[in-house]
Amino acid sequence: MVHNILVLDDSEGMLKLLAYWLEHAGYSVTTTANPREGLAILRSRQCDLLILDIMMREMNGLELLAQLRADEATSGIPVMLISGSKKYRDIAPAERLLFDDFLAKPFEREAFLGRVEAALGKVWSPI
Repeated sequence: MVHNILVLDDSEGMLKLLAYWLEHAGYSVTTTANPREGLAILRSRQCDLLILDIMMREMNGLELLAQLRADEATSGIPVMLISGSKKYRDIAPAERLLFDDFLAKPFEREAFLGRVEAALGKVWSPI
């Protein structure tokens, strides 16, 4: 079974990098830099994991996450938050009820893919 992953980040470079890593690991990947588009995607198709940047211009990731969790259709989607902000490393445990994992930028491919596998309930092994 191919897992469908949505990556939502306002950095075009980060979107390309994560999509590359995920596609080469065998996942089906959709990317967007627009939080409203991301919500529409999540509401319109099956998604096995959302990888969500916290710091975005239009709407921050925690605001989007609150909307996601408030909607019965999207409330059960696993969410991995990513952020380069040291501020969120400190509050991540307090917000834990809203998301499934948190990964601080910068991160390496192996660490990232391992966390994705864990979020999807699979055992990861490097190729």
